[in-house]
Amino acid sequence: MLMVYLPGKQRFYNREHREDIRAANETHIRRFSPTQLPEVHALAIVLGSCFLYVSNYLYSFMAPHTLIMFVLWTIPLALYFVPGGKKTKV
Repeated sequence: MLMVYLPGKQRFYNREHREDIRAANETHIRRFSPTQLPEVHALAIVLGSCFLYVSNYLYSFMAPHTLIMFVLWTIPLALYFVPGGKKTKV
């Protein structure tokens, strides 16, 4: 996707290149989801993750790299089962 923005030898920001950039921008905008995570859930994720990291720092109940992977794997899994989401105007 980023390669579209770089000009080549044959097209240095000419009309064709600008049209390609515009098409890539539209593709990027269409990829966004109209639903968004509620702020309460996002705050709970941040606070829960910080609690886990700080408590692991103090009590060393898990290896740091294992805890990072645990959080990175369980948060999306937990969000999959949480109902909700709000519509945004995109």
